[in-house]
Amino acid sequence: MASRDPGFGDLLRPDPSVALAPPAIDPIIPGPAHRAQFVVELIGPRSVPAAQIAPLIQPQWYEALGRPELYCMSPADTCWQPLNPRIDGSYDSVAAAWDVLSPRGTLSSGSASQLLQSCEQFARAVNRRAMGLPEPGDIDRVAKALLQVRDQLDVGVSIAIFPSAGRIPERDLWIACAALGLQFSPDGAFVWKSPQHPNPLFSATPIGDAEAFSLGAVQAGTDHEGVTIGFNVPLCPNPMAAFDGAVRAAEYIARQIGGAAFDDSARPLSAKVRDALRRDLADGVVMLEKATLRPGSASAIKVFGAS
Repeated sequence: MASRDPGFGDLLRPDPSVALAPPAIDPIIPGPAHRAQFVVELIGPRSVPAAQIAPLIQPQWYEALGRPELYCMSPADTCWQPLNPRIDGSYDSVAAAWDVLSPRGTLSSGSASQLLQSCEQFARAVNRRAMGLPEPGDIDRVAKALLQVRDQLDVGVSIAIFPSAGRIPERDLWIACAALGLQFSPDGAFVWKSPQHPNPLFSATPIGDAEAFSLGAVQAGTDHEGVTIGFNVPLCPNPMAAFDGAVRAAEYIARQIGGAAFDDSARPLSAKVRDALRRDLADGVVMLEKATLRPGSASAIKVFGAS
């Protein structure tokens, strides 16, 4: 059976009257994430030629060091830059960084000690010395603390929208999401996103048999039980703005489909419920900031994205 033309025409475009404008967001600045990484800096009183540091990104050293993130700072730099293969110029500072928590496992004090020893071997060859932050012996304690924070504060916000009767054609959801200015992402979600940050503010996905949207589903006339809008708080670059945008998006979609929005406890999204959710979210953001894991920061992404 031949697929049908989805027939969107010019319907897939933002509606200025309802489209969400991304808020100002602090971009992620390259460099070691000390809260979430074991960092070794190669320190010394003088600049070191770039040609002497370039071997760090060659397989012999890079693989031996466990594929760390590598950063450098030239005399004219004001912030860290990713190390590249250049052999001209010189560096005032060089650093290698390993995630304490990663999908591959948890870094141990023993492994950190071995990494520091390998870095010291390289540092001696370029007339520098290696300094680990934190001390390798503290890594087990740091890892345990980060795991506790992750277990306690890995929370999310979720709003579900259901029609008052029947199901929602996926085509209608594409049109509503486009009107809101949401972008279609490679993983099949519609996202509210800022060009200043790699993570979306929130994502919209279907509820029911399918976990993602697709043009093929539109062409096949697929419909859904509902749609959910949500985000992970630690990974979100601006949780408070994301919440406000998610509420606006949920209310708009509910109007478009003749339905209603609910929180993750199946309560209708009344003004009272909305205000309570916002207060709880604000408390969670404060707790993350007290743990020095600001939502959307490089450290928060490394800790909460590693599970």
